[in-house]
Amino acid sequence: MKPITPSTIAVLSSGGVDSNVLVGEYAHHGMRVYPIYFEQGFRWEQAERYWLKAYLQKIQSPMLQPLTVLQFSAHDLFARHWSFNGKRTPGLKSSDPEVYLPGRNLMMLAKAGTFCALHGIGKIALEPKATALPLDVHFGQDLRLVNYKLNHLSIARGDSLTLTLAWQGLRTLPQNYTVSVQIINRNWQKAGQVDDAPTPPMTTWKVAQPNELPYTVQIDSKTPPGLYDVRLAVYAKDTDEQIQLLPVQWDARRMPTDNIVLTQVRID
Repeated sequence: MKPITPSTIAVLSSGGVDSNVLVGEYAHHGMRVYPIYFEQGFRWEQAERYWLKAYLQKIQSPMLQPLTVLQFSAHDLFARHWSFNGKRTPGLKSSDPEVYLPGRNLMMLAKAGTFCALHGIGKIALEPKATALPLDVHFGQDLRLVNYKLNHLSIARGDSLTLTLAWQGLRTLPQNYTVSVQIINRNWQKAGQVDDAPTPPMTTWKVAQPNELPYTVQIDSKTPPGLYDVRLAVYAKDTDEQIQLLPVQWDARRMPTDNIVLTQVRID
């Protein structure tokens, strides 16, 4: 077995919405992503593979690794099941129990876990809402962002969006920094912004202890529809109330910047 490599993750990829979101988000945030597809002999696999490969080709990220296809036949278990023979296939309005395949997830996780152990992959992603998306972003010398959660990826104009950030103080913080969250598109049109210095202040945080803080942004009702970046910056104020942005470092291979784009949301 290979030693575990930090910032690596496997995604069980079917080409569906949930797994596609995971692949794109983890690659976007600098994790080395290994998509895994399982060939088991089910009737729908040809269509799944086609759309999964089409999606992966659209992701422009050096962090995305080639698709791994793992094989194990489920014919001995499901030969008489609709998933193999196509008879009495559940319809569009069928309940969850009618489309459930007993033991399938357990089998896939067992083989995926073995693959990850052999290749030094540290984690397996399951579903978008299962955990917060991990990060390792440093703001200045004192502050680290370890994960974030977003309550919506698509939102209507006039509604509010809540971003939850988990922070760590790497040492006793010298002042209460202000966190700025902006929802802004590629033309620099702003849909909303919130700037907040937490209470109790960061100066009271224990070193290395995670602190989860929600930031709610009200979306302007006149915002043009489209894709918007969720942009994050942290700043301090000097004695003259001048803003000093903290340098942001999220990849040792890149120069520090003064802000970071966490993800994108669609505004309709």
